[in-house]
Amino acid sequence: MNGHDELLEKLSGMKILTEDAYDIRNRENTVRLYNLSAIVDLMRQTLEKEREALKACQLANAEILARFNQHSIP
Repeated sequence: MNGHDELLEKLSGMKILTEDAYDIRNRENTVRLYNLSAIVDLMRQTLEKEREALKACQLANAEILARFNQHSIP
């Protein structure tokens, strides 16, 4: 094998390694995006639950205020 063939073989091997590295990087990025999507979904669910809790507190406060006003008016 002459020097030219050896160089081509090395370059071919480097190309395969580079493609493998890109494939791994793409899979890593896909996993990261999936994880970010899951985190955003959990945050959305948390905000919905907090919104429900806030509404329940507001209703309870309104009921307490109404009862208080009922008893404090002569």
